Amino acid sequence: MSKTRPWVGVDFDGVLAHYDGWKGWQHTGEPIPGIVKRVKALLVSGTPVKIFTARVAENTEAVEVIRNWAQTQFGVALEVTNVKDDGMLELWDDRAVAIERNTGRVLSNNSRFYDLNAESEIARLRVLCAEAEPLVSVVCPTLGERIRAALNHEPATSVDCPHGQ
Repeated sequence: MSKTRPWVGVDFDGVLAHYDGWKGWQHTGEPIPGIVKRVKALLVSGTPVKIFTARVAENTEAVEVIRNWAQTQFGVALEVTNVKDDGMLELWDDRAVAIERNTGRVLSNNSRFYDLNAESEIARLRVLCAEAEPLVSVVCPTLGERIRAALNHEPATSVDCPHGQ
């Protein structure tokens, strides 16, 4: 993959332009002032900006509609794409969920599926408990029994741990 010029992608519907439901590829919403101001600042700084939208995936005619909208807002017809490449520095999007690189850790909680991350944390803790249980049982058999019960989804016994656990 060749290195392309760095750029920032900004989603169109719901980010650059107001979106309240699909009204056809010819329809463009009113500009959203805060993000338009940020994009203008990027452009002034010399940072290339591309409008990144699924709207053009199946309808190339929408590219010109969006470029004309951008010309009106920014004084320049920005490139419009639905393809990521290695030059994309960031993507400003209302549906994207930030994930920490090389870890899979969710950095934002705006996911409709955020609770799935909690499930993965529970699974990770279960593995740690399963690994720790034999060692814990040597030090405190009662606590080891509680860990085994939890791992097997059984109620814990009511026996008090002599170590205050």
